[in-house]
Amino acid sequence: MSFSPAEPYEVTDAEVRAFSEVVGHPVGDYAPPTFVNAVLEPAVRMLIESGVFDSVPAAVHTSESVTYSRLLRVGDVVRTRLDVTGVRQRSSVTQFDTLGILTAPDGAEIARVKSTLAYETLEPAE
Repeated sequence: MSFSPAEPYEVTDAEVRAFSEVVGHPVGDYAPPTFVNAVLEPAVRMLIESGVFDSVPAAVHTSESVTYSRLLRVGDVVRTRLDVTGVRQRSSVTQFDTLGILTAPDGAEIARVKSTLAYETLEPAE
């Protein structure tokens, strides 16, 4: 299962400034390392809206790692793809392993984000 927004994500100065101020990162031409999550958000939203998280009040990250080829810069135009790489069921908890890939317009990889999302399946009320 893969999710790729049709439109690329443009890293704007205003977004980087706002994000930097919230996380306490120096404001500059480069986005804070955790900004990759803002860029991946449209693909994650597509995953959630796909219905895979049926009747789930909340999903949480249980792990995440990021590997960079380079940091994101103001002005970058980025394509994203989010792949579901594994699904595990343990008792009432379901875990989704995902791999988010951010690429430049020329196809060069910028970053890879491996995450595990977990949620508890609610039993229907009787």
